[in-house]
Amino acid sequence: MLNKIKYSFLMLIIILMAGCSKNAHEQLVDSNFLLKDGEIVNSNSAYIPAQCYAKIKQESGHESNPCYSCHVDGVRPNFLHDDSGLQQAFDFTDYSSKNRYSNLFKDRSKEVEAMSDEAIDEYVSTSNYFDKDGSIKINKVLNNIPENWDANKDGLWNGFTPDTYFSFDNQGFDIDPNGKPTGWVAFSYYPFLGGFMPTNGSTDDVLIRLPEYFRQDDKGQYSADIYKLNLF
Repeated sequence: MLNKIKYSFLMLIIILMAGCSKNAHEQLVDSNFLLKDGEIVNSNSAYIPAQCYAKIKQESGHESNPCYSCHVDGVRPNFLHDDSGLQQAFDFTDYSSKNRYSNLFKDRSKEVEAMSDEAIDEYVSTSNYFDKDGSIKINKVLNNIPENWDANKDGLWNGFTPDTYFSFDNQGFDIDPNGKPTGWVAFSYYPFLGGFMPTNGSTDDVLIRLPEYFRQDDKGQYSADIYKLNLF
């Protein structure tokens, strides 16, 4: 369950933050982003991540095993066995056996070569989530939704609007600039490795937030004590 929550949150943040650096509004609008026509081209295999299509054996003879990230036998206290045999068997359905992540096949060699070390340093040292005034950058776009994001043509953004400030108190509760809890909570967990973790050190961060009624007392007011009971 936590893995599902973690991936949903992680992918959501990745999607919403993509391209939100310098000239974010122009970049997002020009690319048509993800809301061009509303069609999901990989609906039957969307639960299979792109790493599952990596070549196990390279032409150089090098072997990789990203499958071990998920498909392992459980170790106490996790007793769930997630079919460790899939580390060796490319056991997909006919539909899933085709890699439908077509965006991964674009050759970006020229774009990469055109990037200077200075530009990369500047990019990674600049927040693509927060603006200089501490506000969340993407929300400025969502408050004035570009026409090509408006799938149902109602003039509004109907999806999730980021409200995490990553400003935690000593108990892990996220606090907004006005001093109010956002409901997001950081917690200790065994990190789930990213694809090819030995080469890039990739893991992820996890936050959780229960629905609002799990954070309220019988008068409908926020209660940290009740929230903790429902969380833990």
